[in-house]
Amino acid sequence: MLANLIAYSEQGRIHDSVADGVVDAFAVERPIFHWAATGAGSRWRGRIDILPDNLAGQAWHYCVGVAATPENQRLLGKIDEFLHGFLHTPERAEIERKWQGSTAHVLLVSAR
Repeated sequence: MLANLIAYSEQGRIHDSVADGVVDAFAVERPIFHWAATGAGSRWRGRIDILPDNLAGQAWHYCVGVAATPENQRLLGKIDEFLHGFLHTPERAEIERKWQGSTAHVLLVSAR
């Protein structure tokens, strides 16, 4: 049962509210808390616990949207090109390990 639901738009306030006991828990995508809980430079390190696995069976989804106008087809194509090129790079794997603890299986789908 949820009570006193609070929405925060700034991640530092989210981390502070958990670390300081203002709220008992947050359900958010792993990158928001993994680094805060474990990162050497994090002021919340050791003050926040995270679950070892995701609550959901798969990673949450993000999307990129552009206005449905002909001039934006090129922009969407460039975004797709970047994402498909970046997907299997060592840089992406390094970023994911730092911010979420491990790499995630990602499926890119373009709906044009």
